[in-house]
Amino acid sequence: MTTVVDAAKIGSGAAVAPNLLQLELTNILLAAWRRKRISGVQLVQLSDAFDQMAVSLEPALTPTRRNDVLRLAQKHTLSAYDAAYLELAIRLGVPLASHDTALRRSATHEGVLLADKSL
Repeated sequence: MTTVVDAAKIGSGAAVAPNLLQLELTNILLAAWRRKRISGVQLVQLSDAFDQMAVSLEPALTPTRRNDVLRLAQKHTLSAYDAAYLELAIRLGVPLASHDTALRRSATHEGVLLADKSL
């Protein structure tokens, strides 16, 4: 998982992320299972646990938002995935939580506040 956009600013204590977060987490779990770091039972349990997380997933991108993601990806040499998190933080005016150096640098350049790395 690259990042989660922290929505604590709006007082909900929840987070918001692009809907691709589900696929990113699923891919991480599959990689752990393939490397035999977790069992098949743990794979299912951890996947199901995602539904208990206080994360609000954004719907699919509109054409305008997709163009914004493309522009940010080009401008900052980011993947479309990372640019989607940046676009969301910009649009909602919430801090970005990430351990990715390039994404943190890009967020700072765009005037986006950064959440504490411990999140």
